[in-house]
Amino acid sequence: MVSLKQTAGFHAWIDSRLTSGSVFVSEDFKAAMAAAEAIGIGFNTFETTCGQGR
Repeated sequence: MVSLKQTAGFHAWIDSRLTSGSVFVSEDFKAAMAAAEAIGIGFNTFETTCGQGR
């Protein structure tokens, strides 16, 4: 689970608990890459849970 509080203000991060080597990016980063027509970058969406059960 990615903490939105801990990632606030960052546009790219790696969750050290995962072994997949995935890089997570903000929606702002994703939008900027689309606007720049960057190629070779794929994005997947991960559903977040904000405060559920915490």
